[in-house]
Amino acid sequence: LRRLRLAPISRVSVLIGKTLPFYICSVIQTAALFLSGRLLFAMPLGPEPAYLIPVILCTSAAATSLGLMLATWVKTDQQVSAYGTSMVLILGGISGCFIPRMWLPTLMKKLSLATPHAWALQAFESVLTVDVINVPTIATYCAVLLCFATAFFSIGWWRFRTETLRTRRIDMAWKSR
Repeated sequence: LRRLRLAPISRVSVLIGKTLPFYICSVIQTAALFLSGRLLFAMPLGPEPAYLIPVILCTSAAATSLGLMLATWVKTDQQVSAYGTSMVLILGGISGCFIPRMWLPTLMKKLSLATPHAWALQAFESVLTVDVINVPTIATYCAVLLCFATAFFSIGWWRFRTETLRTRRIDMAWKSR
């Protein structure tokens, strides 16, 4: 991202261009996981598998936007790896990815809702484990995931913008010497 800051391209175009391939990859990977689960292990996909599509799309949006936000905070590839892994493990632990949410204490269940992971888990559970799909519930989960995606993307955009301005000021100072 640092090299792209100097290019004569709008910040939003750079961020969308960097995020879109990861988003598409995330959607394809998640769909492939569900397809593999179905074909290889006869995993049930719920009464109406089509409802997995919006959940996958919204979950991938939150995940890639979180990755973008992280990319605007770190300085090196090693930091991406270290901070990204730590963030995934911490958020996964808080959200109920490692232990079923129903086993979490009440306080942890409430705290887990501060993570997109918990909302994605609830959304997938609402499609995969019920007899009748509750569309408003799934829509709510997807809306919350999109709010996370918007917040993460906005923070990433803001960080990218402020770092771009700082980089340009430093470049101008060097040129004036």
